[in-house]
Amino acid sequence: MAYNDLREWVAALERAGELKRIKTEVDPVLEIAEITDRVSKSIAGEGPFDSRSGQVRATRGGPALLFEKPKGSSVPVLINQFGSE
Repeated sequence: MAYNDLREWVAALERAGELKRIKTEVDPVLEIAEITDRVSKSIAGEGPFDSRSGQVRATRGGPALLFEKPKGSSVPVLINQFGSE
């Protein structure tokens, strides 16, 4: 599916439950990277079934993150938008 602009893409992520909005002011130098690192490395629940082992695999990657108030800027930051399937 094609999207006309970033707003449509963000709305689609939100509808799919794949977007978390961070409304708190965060420092773009260290905090955004640290938060994204933790979210992307956390286990995101049950993933696809592994037919070889017969078990459900845990997946990593996490949701897209929309930092609405990066410190020192009026432009929001969207990160990890392709972090999971």
